[in-house]
Amino acid sequence: PDRTPPPSPFGIRVSGNRITWQAQADLESGISHFIVRKNGKVIGRVPEKPTNRFGRPLFQGLQYSDTPLQPLAKMEFVDPNAGDSQQYQIISVNTMGLMSEN
Repeated sequence: PDRTPPPSPFGIRVSGNRITWQAQADLESGISHFIVRKNGKVIGRVPEKPTNRFGRPLFQGLQYSDTPLQPLAKMEFVDPNAGDSQQYQIISVNTMGLMSEN
C-alpha cells in the first residue's frame, strides 16, 4: 500500500477571488482531489466530486488505458467571499486519503 503523501501543490497565485496552482502527479496512487483552505478553514474541494468509471475517484480521471479524460480539470478555485489579507493553502489528497505536507 501507498504510505507516501502526494507532492505539495506549488505556484499558488491569488488574483482577486480566483486561486490557481500547479501540482505534480502522485505516481503511486494518483491524486484524488485538492482541498482549499482560507485562513486555516476548509472552504472548498477541487473537483467537488471526483469521478472515475474504473475504480477509485481520480482528479486526473484516467481511462482504462491510463489516458486522461478530456478536458482536464482546472487547478483553480473561486472564493465567493474573498477579501483583503486572506491566506490560502492548497492540499493534494491522493486516492489512499493521504494529504500533502505543507
